[in-house]
Amino acid sequence: MLMVEIEDRLHDLKQGERSVADYVAELKGLWADADYLKPIELPHSECVAWVKKWIEEKRVIQFLRGLNPEFVVPPKVFGCTCFVRDHRPSVGKLDPRAIKCIFVGYSLGQKGYKCWSPSERCLFVSMDVTFRESVPFYGEKTDLNFLSKFDSVESDEVNRQGRKMM
Repeated sequence: MLMVEIEDRLHDLKQGERSVADYVAELKGLWADADYLKPIELPHSECVAWVKKWIEEKRVIQFLRGLNPEFVVPPKVFGCTCFVRDHRPSVGKLDPRAIKCIFVGYSLGQKGYKCWSPSERCLFVSMDVTFRESVPFYGEKTDLNFLSKFDSVESDEVNRQGRKMM
């Protein structure tokens, strides 16, 4: 097989009806053929690690682009409000079916979103999440430093009034 044919097949290869394992096996076979037919010669040994990392990143991106859409975890806004579906058996018929959380990242060990629930004090990893990306969990970001001056004045007045009433 010519190098041009291998590059064309790699460019056009999609998962389609194949299983992920079959798709990966075909990609690895084409990558091995490409490495055999077009070896990379480097002038300095220091470049080897950098080039290997670059090739690996390129191949990961190529693999992800060829996957069917249901296998991709779409990116979301960090820190936004999200609602995790509650699948616990203790959830009753009239109980809320979702838990309000903060989106904190992506799980490395399994496919899903990591969401922190301050009320439950629990980290959930789930794909069954509804996002409100335009809504920050703690409301609008505002500068509240000016309140500290008023807070100390108001607390002094309350303390004085409380002492007068007693």
